[in-house]
Amino acid sequence: MLSILIPILNYDVEELVNTLLGQCQELKIDFEIILMDDGSDEWYTSGYDKLAISANVVYHRNIQNQGRWWTRISLAQEARYDHLLFLDADAQIVRNNFVRRYIDVFNHRVIAGGHLYQSNRPEVGYLLHWKYGKEIEARTLKERQRRPYQSFSTFNFCIEKALFLNIVDGISHKGYGHEDSIIGHLLKQRKETVNHIDNPLLHTGLKSVDHFLSDSVSAIENVIRIADQFPDLEIKALRISKLIKRLGLISPVQYLLELLYPFISKNLNSDRPLIVFLQFYKLTHFLRLNSTNQSG
Repeated sequence: MLSILIPILNYDVEELVNTLLGQCQELKIDFEIILMDDGSDEWYTSGYDKLAISANVVYHRNIQNQGRWWTRISLAQEARYDHLLFLDADAQIVRNNFVRRYIDVFNHRVIAGGHLYQSNRPEVGYLLHWKYGKEIEARTLKERQRRPYQSFSTFNFCIEKALFLNIVDGISHKGYGHEDSIIGHLLKQRKETVNHIDNPLLHTGLKSVDHFLSDSVSAIENVIRIADQFPDLEIKALRISKLIKRLGLISPVQYLLELLYPFISKNLNSDRPLIVFLQFYKLTHFLRLNSTNQSG
């Protein structure tokens, strides 16, 4: 019936696993929950073993970090059932019928549930991630349905096992970022329908500004690495940079962004960060890295 697959890296998933166990047992379905730790610190891994006390929970551990792409594929290969429900470790279930909602639409091959972020404003150090999540990631159902592939997220989705393994077969992806974009792109290429439903999870893993910006730069590095492999990938930084290049404005735009960079960084660390400045921050690093690669 259902394999619930959760990649883990330095996060406490006890509440998530227990909630899933309760919902699945209440439904009296055949299910399994497979946890795969991808090189977490010992402080976290010491608590993961006790989660596998149920016959329905399996725990695996990668001693060295292999990356989320490799971990997801390994989880899918390990799964016993035909329907794979991928959940990120920093997710919180907010509805009593979360698993039921997915089972009710198993006639669809790809199902995306959506994101939520806390309504309360967090402390300043976590504001940037929270604002980005609420303004960019937590799209309404209508918004997701309007752009089904661009809105696809690996945070909370269900897919047929055979389809998932087929679309990722032979695709190499390392580093951090843009799994969502790649899988959405591959699904679009194969004309597979992504069915967005109203079944969100709360994203609890807010990152500090430094951590969030560091991850953003890592994701930009990945964009440059995968641009040749996926030339039609719909990523904003790629689209904007191509437009700037076509207009012959690379040098002046890069000069202006470098001039404004201290002000942009200060704003992103403030109590009123602007998401448009985050886009400028990403574009600055994209142009820096791209020019370095071209000159090298």
